Amino acid sequence: KSIYGMTFPLLTRSDGVKFGKSEGGVIWLDPQKTSPYQFYQYLVRVSDEDVTRMMRMLTFMELEEILQFEQEIVSKSFTPFAAQKRLAEEVTRFVHGEEGLKVALKVTEAAAPGSLAVLDATALEEIARDMPSATLKASEVIGQKYTDVAAQSGLFSSKGEAVRMVKNGGAYLNNEKVVDLAHVIEEGQVIGKKYLLFGAGKKKKILVRLQKELD
Repeated sequence: KSIYGMTFPLLTRSDGVKFGKSEGGVIWLDPQKTSPYQFYQYLVRVSDEDVTRMMRMLTFMELEEILQFEQEIVSKSFTPFAAQKRLAEEVTRFVHGEEGLKVALKVTEAAAPGSLAVLDATALEEIARDMPSATLKASEVIGQKYTDVAAQSGLFSSKGEAVRMVKNGGAYLNNEKVVDLAHVIEEGQVIGKKYLLFGAGKKKKILVRLQKELD
């Protein structure tokens, strides 16, 4: 009997390093391992050098559209992340379906700095499973410094990193920028008596749930 094999080229970045587990950027097709939101965000972060090549390899987009993005990327009129968003939408829809894409876009909108209109308890309850999260006791959060809680939540690897992010203007609480290193979290900032949304820059987010404590 004849035996046939099929091979596919490795998916590598423009610098030759492969996307994957050994590179530290693994994503899964299983939504239980990588949620639609995390999947979408991974693709939105693809570099300008890699985005159109990934369009060719991972999507069924028309070549004309891909070539248009290539021209726009090198032009002065290029809108940042326009190509990445198109790639992320196309691949997320293909892997997780239209409903998965809707969830990813909703979480992205709610997590974006300045999205106060959509940041409420109802929205956070709906998107909670699709965003990295941590559960802390209320006593570990209320009345504590932002930098301490942000580090404890896992958003930052250390308090020092949290301090640097505040100083650099990239620390957020409930989509509002934290500018004071001495900022203390108050009970009134808790959304729906349960949630706090911490952010580092525009992309990295973690949802903190407050755990009820027995008297």
